[in-house]
Amino acid sequence: MGFKHEPFILWKLPYYFFIRVCGLLAYLSILSYLTVWLHRLRGTKIGKGVFIGHYVGIDDVRPDLVELEDKVGITCGTLILTHRFDMTKYTPGMAAMDIPYEFAKVKIEEGAFIGHQCIILPGVTIGKGSIIGANSVVTSDIPPYSVAVGSPAKVKYRLFESPPKPNENVSLSEL
Repeated sequence: MGFKHEPFILWKLPYYFFIRVCGLLAYLSILSYLTVWLHRLRGTKIGKGVFIGHYVGIDDVRPDLVELEDKVGITCGTLILTHRFDMTKYTPGMAAMDIPYEFAKVKIEEGAFIGHQCIILPGVTIGKGSIIGANSVVTSDIPPYSVAVGSPAKVKYRLFESPPKPNENVSLSEL
């Protein structure tokens, strides 16, 4: 699963400070374009036409492992994580804070929409044009053109049997 924990190195302290400050400013920003710009400064890969709402948290440890493709929408209060404890290293008597992290990439594909206060865990890909319902916890990959809700998020239905053609207009009342 992705990357392994690397030991803290003192000379990286200014970099970590910069990442945290930009993350805090992005979290508090009321302007979406400023939020996007600040997350790009932190190393997050962000495409064109992306909307990031208020109070969206993108992992402070490895924001460079998050990729948001073109026209992604992320609404208020969402949290995107790229790290978690590596429980394979846990032994009896070990303090929980001594467990090393493991890292994994998070990818949100073109045109996906993330509802209010969702949590996206490491190693997840959310497919093109998918919709994630409010307060969902995404623990596994979501296929393209799907609607997923719940904790953990489960696909409730597919929007299309096959992806629409580029210039095809589709009405939601036809679904």
